[in-house]
Amino acid sequence: MIYPHEIEKWVVEQKPLDGFLQPYVFQHETNKSRRVPRSGDFWMEVWLATEGRRNLPEVRRYLDYLAEMRTRFVHIQKEMMYENRDATHQLGHDQCTAGWAGDSMMPIAAYLYYLHSRGLKGSVLECGVFKGGSTCCLSWICKSLGFGLYAADSFEGLPSSEGHYGRGDFKGGYEEVRSNLKRLGSGMTTNLIKGFYADSLKGFNEPLVAIWLDVDLKQSVLDALGHTYSQLLPNGVIFSDGLVDDVDFEQERIKGECGEPGGFVEFFASRGIPYKAKPGGPRGLGLIVPQCADDENLLYEHDKLVELFKLAELPGLYLTDRDKQLETILQSNSWKITSPLRQARRIMEKLWTHTNPRA
Repeated sequence: MIYPHEIEKWVVEQKPLDGFLQPYVFQHETNKSRRVPRSGDFWMEVWLATEGRRNLPEVRRYLDYLAEMRTRFVHIQKEMMYENRDATHQLGHDQCTAGWAGDSMMPIAAYLYYLHSRGLKGSVLECGVFKGGSTCCLSWICKSLGFGLYAADSFEGLPSSEGHYGRGDFKGGYEEVRSNLKRLGSGMTTNLIKGFYADSLKGFNEPLVAIWLDVDLKQSVLDALGHTYSQLLPNGVIFSDGLVDDVDFEQERIKGECGEPGGFVEFFASRGIPYKAKPGGPRGLGLIVPQCADDENLLYEHDKLVELFKLAELPGLYLTDRDKQLETILQSNSWKITSPLRQARRIMEKLWTHTNPRA
């Protein structure tokens, strides 16, 4: 799992979980490791939410950041729920004006904090703005972390039709987006780039920490990455909508011929760029790490991030079965003891019993 670098460093030096975490857990490159991530345990998440929060300022800053972002994202989502008079999508997908605003942006907020802790400096590029809900969320993230923010959109809706998407779907007017940013954004400068990507992103030359794509169409992925991928910093990542767990992934690669999956498959194959990808969160959020070799494994694990949210009292709208199980155990009175770390260990013992009844 990814953790802010200063926290990883402290854990390696001080060994607060000696006997429960091996030192090599944090001996890795940014985003990836040649060791297989240890799934099935989340001692680190429990420690962060208990002893770490009490005793380490770096942990408190990280959890306070997540708490602030979630509060702002939920507020933005609520305020962005207005009637979309431009709705045209045949399945009604553009009737929700809030778009990605809300808890769905939390994995991106956490990952960008991690990249910032690893010393990455640059900007975030959003392609696919719609009404500006996710842009408002990104503006708070970028202001907090010191990143620049660029947001590109035609402001006329989708440029063409593909599958159930039609030309003009998901239209958000330029002035409408500016108004929403003024009303709900952080106040930082957000550079709006107007036009279809094949033209508007030509010559884009800002160093990028991350690219966030919500463009729906295969050609839009190709156009956006064709002009901006070269600006992605080493260890920078790509987040994208439209990548569904158990549908669009196979052995940490993207599969598909149409839509956003098809765009990524063609882009990376045509340029011979090695990469790995995995589900990044709810609602089809995918994480893509370029320049990742076959013998390297992605560190990010969404389930562990959600567990941290839960333990730190940052519940999201999306819960896995293990989160529901954890919630049941946390509500039990049978495990309560004095020390937060002993308490955390008792939780883990109970979780292990529930998850491995034959052990």
